[in-house]
Amino acid sequence: MQPRVPVANFNPICSRLRRSISRFLIFILILICASLLTGTLTHAAPTKDFRRKPIAPEVKTKVLRGRKIVIRLPGVESNGNPIRYEIVTSPRSGKLSSLEQPDPNRQGHGFVTYTHGDDEESIVDEFQYRVVTPINGLTSSPGKVTVLIVDLPPQLGTESSLFFSAFVGESAAASLALTNIGGGILHGTVRVRPPFYLDSEGAFELPRGQSTNIALRFTPTETGLTAPEKIQPTREDLSTSITMRGEGTAPFAVKTTSEKLNLKADDSRSLAVEVVNLSTQPQEISVAVDPPELLENIPAFPLAPGKSQEISLHIPSARKSAAENFTVVFSNSVYSLRRNFSAPAVPARLEIRTPELDFTQEREATLVVENRGGVDGDFSITLPVGLNAIEGAATFNIAPGHEKAIRLRLKTKNDEMPPTELHVI
Repeated sequence: MQPRVPVANFNPICSRLRRSISRFLIFILILICASLLTGTLTHAAPTKDFRRKPIAPEVKTKVLRGRKIVIRLPGVESNGNPIRYEIVTSPRSGKLSSLEQPDPNRQGHGFVTYTHGDDEESIVDEFQYRVVTPINGLTSSPGKVTVLIVDLPPQLGTESSLFFSAFVGESAAASLALTNIGGGILHGTVRVRPPFYLDSEGAFELPRGQSTNIALRFTPTETGLTAPEKIQPTREDLSTSITMRGEGTAPFAVKTTSEKLNLKADDSRSLAVEVVNLSTQPQEISVAVDPPELLENIPAFPLAPGKSQEISLHIPSARKSAAENFTVVFSNSVYSLRRNFSAPAVPARLEIRTPELDFTQEREATLVVENRGGVDGDFSITLPVGLNAIEGAATFNIAPGHEKAIRLRLKTKNDEMPPTELHVI
């Protein structure tokens, strides 16, 4: 017979074991549920939807007339969901580029380029945009973008200086370009003084970006550089000025190898002078001298452009005295050139006015000599034996154009021959 164990002895142990396994299973179940609950919450956070619409805030900005600007669209969604942008209405005075959004997978700004239509009338422009939350399909109310159209102040664009060069009596022309490189309307008037002149209307009115040309002329009346003339053409831009300067050039030139007239064999004095037409126009050249009676008359003569003519400054032999720093004026209808010259005096010239001395009738005779030169002359007579001066010294001085009478007496011995000549030096 098998021994029997009483069952009542195992029941407490089995009961405790069952309770421990139950607690363990419950703990595992709690852990699994907690884990599942945590994962569910983690994945469901982005899709959390409290039905709050995104917002399209109002935007205000400025743009220069005719220019472009990048506008930032600052949409926002309070739950942190990704958003995107849409244009609702277009601007009236400009146009928009395509929308750009650097990161469409999260909340971020949108960007659009506005380009003004370059009209002159518009002052303000606007368009609307909205923000969309794709994950829940919610859309914001339209947000307004206001674009203020602004202008730069009027500003003159032009060259800072003008230089002219012209022959005296002729003109040099130039065109002065003026541009409104700013905004608005540029008003002004170009005013100049002689020798600068306007060949067109000097007043102007230039809208933004517009240009005009003012015709100017430089007509010099004398040679050399003019003083700089500064003009400020506009009322709106007093900082911009234009400096004008001109140079007048002689229309003809006078060329000589010397300023001193040369003495000729006939006691006249002369000098060759070349007159050259430097200009582009025919010239009528006149020659005058001060004093007028000094030179032989030189008739006026024509001179074609680029041509030259030689003339002679001539003092006739009848004039003997020196001419120091006399002035010769060469001129045309608008220009005069003064040149100073000099001429030496004709040297003292002794001329014997008495053809011969006749001592046959009387023992006395008169010798008359004259100075035909242009300066005082010292002269002397070498008297041969038997001939003496009884009136007037044998050495004497004669002024130009004057004469001297010398009384001579012949006194010879019976066996002496009278002299046949005497020397006056």
